[in-house]
Amino acid sequence: MELRTRLDDMVIMYRDDPDLQTLIDWMQQDWKCCGINKADDWDMNIYFNASARALKSEEAGGVPFSCCISNDPLQNFACGHRVRLDRERANNAIYTEGCLPKLQQWLDNNILIVCTVTVGIAIIQILSICFAQDLRSDIFAQRARWYPSGC
Repeated sequence: MELRTRLDDMVIMYRDDPDLQTLIDWMQQDWKCCGINKADDWDMNIYFNASARALKSEEAGGVPFSCCISNDPLQNFACGHRVRLDRERANNAIYTEGCLPKLQQWLDNNILIVCTVTVGIAIIQILSICFAQDLRSDIFAQRARWYPSGC
């Protein structure tokens, strides 16, 4: 599945691209989900993989802060550290449902808006190409009037 592959890549590249990290954090916080299908999907990321404990990583066996269940207005950025190492703690501290079902549900609920925006952008691009071609032909016509010998 193409969407699943792209989401896997997003999890793998989480710490490497700040914009991607912000997008994933927004998704997980807004939709109250963690990972793609479950929180253990974060094992694909080298920083959250449980084997990173050998490197003394605080994030090893953990999840990003955006997976944490919190009613506190102050964000605890360390709340997800090593949380997956203790299943009981994980079930109470982080969202366990994955984001893929939530994304599919969002797309199902907003498909008309997504399609309308996509078609609108396509029309704008087609019109831009037509206007650019028209401008190009006007430039060539004007140049022919100024330089009739083809200079």
